[in-house]
Amino acid sequence: MANFDRSGMTQAGINLMGKAIGGATIQFTKLVLGDGEMTGEILDLQGVVSPKQNVDVTRIERNDNQCTVGGELLTSTVKQGFFWRECGLYAMDPDVGEILYNYAYSTKPDFIAGSDSGMLEEILVAMVATVGSNTNVNITIDDSMVFATKRELNVEADRITAAELSISKKRDKGVKIT
Repeated sequence: MANFDRSGMTQAGINLMGKAIGGATIQFTKLVLGDGEMTGEILDLQGVVSPKQNVDVTRIERNDNQCTVGGELLTSTVKQGFFWRECGLYAMDPDVGEILYNYAYSTKPDFIAGSDSGMLEEILVAMVATVGSNTNVNITIDDSMVFATKRELNVEADRITAAELSISKKRDKGVKIT
């Protein structure tokens, strides 16, 4: 994976966090992957420099004053391959609309293959964002956009296989399953 060696909050993100400390909710909306060359300071950015792919937010984990916000990218949805240099986390500001909340940049990007490459990969994308300890944080998940990860499917398959094995053993012992 790409090594994101520069990351931080934008000024718009800091402003929203201040509003959240005052009672507003931070509503994370999407992650955006790009291949742009960042110049200047993260604080001044208003968007990903060269957006290539949106990733729906499908999970969030809260740990005190930070959240890990993530989603899954299937390369079958990527129209054209690109070098993943930048990642932006967007949120809804109740006063100004959608803003770039957090940004990360890699000087050693990875290549994400496009759908025409024949490679089907699932890439888990996650970003850690500071939100403040007394803030309300939320995401809206479109149920039609939620996919099970390969790991989740393997765990479920193992669970089902174990249950079937248990039923099979009970049948072998003459136990009636109803």
